Amino acid sequence: MSSVDGLIRTALQDSSELCSLVKTRVYLSVAPQSAAAPRIIYYRAGGGPLQSLGGGLSTYNWNYEVLVVAETVGEARHIAALATVALNGFSRPTTIGSCSLVSEEDGVIPPEDESGAGLRTVTQTYSIWGSS
Repeated sequence: MSSVDGLIRTALQDSSELCSLVKTRVYLSVAPQSAAAPRIIYYRAGGGPLQSLGGGLSTYNWNYEVLVVAETVGEARHIAALATVALNGFSRPTTIGSCSLVSEEDGVIPPEDESGAGLRTVTQTYSIWGSS
């Protein structure tokens, strides 16, 4: 886990209201198959160190995605809103200069069989600027 990964997890888990809903179900990259909803999965979706003609710089711009999975659309959107409060504007001296919500999209995870309605998702993309 990179330091940015850990800082994002900390920011999400520092929200008492968010934790009251997802408990400890905040996962990096992939959730266990047995993980109950609601849950949050976050991962680095792209980006990297900035480059110049003289070589690499100590500044980076990462794109992270935060996937909220819940039983209903309303619950997924509520948890996503709490994640936005926790992350949008988040910063840490010497590591993360800024974290901004770039986009948000609703989705569905189809049910494994005909008996259920599936799970609802909200995927958020954040742009994170910082230095290494």
